[in-house]
Amino acid sequence: MARCPETSGRLSRGTSGSRREPAVCRGRRRGWWWPSGGGREGRRAQGGLRLRCPKRATEAVPGGRVGDLLQAVDYCVAHDIDIAQISLAYTLPSQLVAWKLMDAHAAGITVIAPAGDTAGPVTHPAALPGVLSVGAIAHTGAHPAESPLEATRPPWPGFYPAPFTPTGPGVDLVAPGTAIITTALGDGYTPADSTAIAAAHVTGLATLLLAHLRTQNIPRTPARADHLLALLRSACRPVPGTDPLRLGTGIADASTALAAPVLWQ
Repeated sequence: MARCPETSGRLSRGTSGSRREPAVCRGRRRGWWWPSGGGREGRRAQGGLRLRCPKRATEAVPGGRVGDLLQAVDYCVAHDIDIAQISLAYTLPSQLVAWKLMDAHAAGITVIAPAGDTAGPVTHPAALPGVLSVGAIAHTGAHPAESPLEATRPPWPGFYPAPFTPTGPGVDLVAPGTAIITTALGDGYTPADSTAIAAAHVTGLATLLLAHLRTQNIPRTPARADHLLALLRSACRPVPGTDPLRLGTGIADASTALAAPVLWQ
């Protein structure tokens, strides 16, 4: 297991799901840590589920089932969770999951998910209506020379779509998702690449925006969730010369989002 020293003692332990229905992800483990093995962080993130709120995570790590995801969303609805990041990517749609996320939207929960590391179509649940689909952006010079990503860099300096990010359509926006330093096994840190990591950046920005909305005493409603998603999509920096299907409205930008006027009818 990998524990994060900065969050040790500050976060509640969280919960794991049940194991009653056909598997879409594998395993079961309690707590805030990724399971051992399984390659890079992106693959581990996409094999699990992280429903994020200020001090709790509900987790269905590799070896879980569809029922784990449904139960986790039920937990968020029952406990008045504001933002759910589902770090899970699968190719075949599930009507049960679609209905359950409609319940989450009806409860005013903002749902964010990675678009998937497919270099092709957007995966589920990011492809579902009402879910913010996050792709990954890369930057020249951010990787060591031996990194496979260096072979895909463009001839010009600056931002470019990560080679594994989906080609679209269906990507709402992008965030940094390559060479990101994250926790690793053995109480250490490691660079990692994935759209799940990019989604975590956007979840953090959504939390900041929601804290601002709370100062206006805006209740948790579907309208608030829709407004938060619209604000995230609109407060992005475009990347000239790139395919908008891969980058959506652009790079999520905190300064633009936090400076935007928040108007409620």
